[in-house]
Amino acid sequence: MRVIAIIIMIVFSLAGFGQQEINYNHKKINKFIKKTYKLNNYKFKEVFSESENQLNGSFFTIESGASSGELIYIGRIKSCRSGGCSIDRDTKDDNYEYFDYIIGFDSNNKIKGIKIYSYQATHGQEVTARWWLKQFYNHRSNKAFEVNKDIDAISGATISVYAMVDDVNYVNQELLKLLKSDNIL
Repeated sequence: MRVIAIIIMIVFSLAGFGQQEINYNHKKINKFIKKTYKLNNYKFKEVFSESENQLNGSFFTIESGASSGELIYIGRIKSCRSGGCSIDRDTKDDNYEYFDYIIGFDSNNKIKGIKIYSYQATHGQEVTARWWLKQFYNHRSNKAFEVNKDIDAISGATISVYAMVDDVNYVNQELLKLLKSDNIL
């Protein structure tokens, strides 16, 4: 009986590591929009870039009766499993863990808010803390973040910290490309 219970626990724990598509309709995204932008009724409109990119997510404009055109990014950060790995931004294999997050930008394209809404990694959950994520707020996309300079490192979450900073920097660069191309509004 004990062996069966252990097998069932292993099966369920392995099922959690399966790579699924990003949930763009997660209830925490709706809560983030309501809190960050003070909106109850809105729609997303996906934004496309002329250039091919390797983003693990998408940019959207928020359209509502009160305002429109503010940008959000919903994406996935691929992070190494404990023990290390080498990850390319466009990797398709399952040799990584991940977490999904949303960035809200204000009308001046500064980061207005950021939230990790689905953390599927075994270590480094400390990066989901509000106090840590607030370090990204009010930052323009033309200057890259640096760990231990702009963003505090977290003992026990080193992989997640660097993965998050790297991805936010990459998203900011893609945002600059979109703004220059005039294809976002």
